[in-house]
Amino acid sequence: MEEASKNYSNKKFNNKKKSSILILGSSGFLGNNFLITALENGYEVVDILRYDHKKNKKILKIKKKYKNYKSFFYKEFKELKKIKNKKFNFFINFATFYSEENSDKNLIKFMNSNIIFPTIILNNLNFKIKKIINLGSMQEFFNSNSYKPKNLYAASKKAYEQFLEFYKVKHKEVQFYNIKLYETFSKSDKRKKIFPTLLNCFFKKNKFYLKNKNLELNVVHADNVSEFLLKILKNKSNANKNIVLKNYKNTNILKLLKNLNRKLTCKIKYEINNEIYSNQIFNKYENLKIIKVKFNIEKDILNILKSNK
Repeated sequence: MEEASKNYSNKKFNNKKKSSILILGSSGFLGNNFLITALENGYEVVDILRYDHKKNKKILKIKKKYKNYKSFFYKEFKELKKIKNKKFNFFINFATFYSEENSDKNLIKFMNSNIIFPTIILNNLNFKIKKIINLGSMQEFFNSNSYKPKNLYAASKKAYEQFLEFYKVKHKEVQFYNIKLYETFSKSDKRKKIFPTLLNCFFKKNKFYLKNKNLELNVVHADNVSEFLLKILKNKSNANKNIVLKNYKNTNILKLLKNLNRKLTCKIKYEINNEIYSNQIFNKYENLKIIKVKFNIEKDILNILKSNK
């Protein structure tokens, strides 16, 4: 514990030369993608990671390459108060624990990762900060254009937003953003989601099981997310915003599979199940501004399939 605190206090942050960003969840898919993007754009970045990440090879490799990257490793929440006197220009929360299962065990994890952890950071943050950005999920709007959580995960993400409201009222000089996403993807995506699973089935010559022939998803690239966040950091607007970042068109997974197979020599094997499918994607949401991007998921996946023969 003492070693973790010492590791942080011995770091020297030069916030006068470059804008600094405090990040939670940099070990996750989107957080890690943004971390590298921010470092490449010259930002000073500090992330907060559990102590078991200290010898993470991926983290160590990034640290070796970028001198503008520092970390604070912690074992217990009480150590997080060490950030109290540190100065940052921006705070971005990617931290999340996700599961579809609404068990008691997961409920505790939802509370700790999605609510308590980022709120402790807010409570100890030096509020000379300019902007606070929180990443949320469109599972908070399940089959509805207003708030209707799909599961406890979605409810926990919304609950953290309610905590944010307290700090928003208390610190009117700070700009707050809640960014919500549908599906995300990139070549480095290793999560147990539909597109990484599809790719894995293809390379291992396994059959891909599609839940329903009508399944549609709205997908943006991880780079779309990182680029959009950089725009927010550079934007001088004083408006507090709730935003959904959305692809200009949805992707029907069965049509995607058929189109890919028409262009591939070695076909994707798939089977269609008849599970109940009900997931509406609306063009208008209550209290959410829609920002549309263009991302061709078919082109991206086809390039990955062809480049990894």
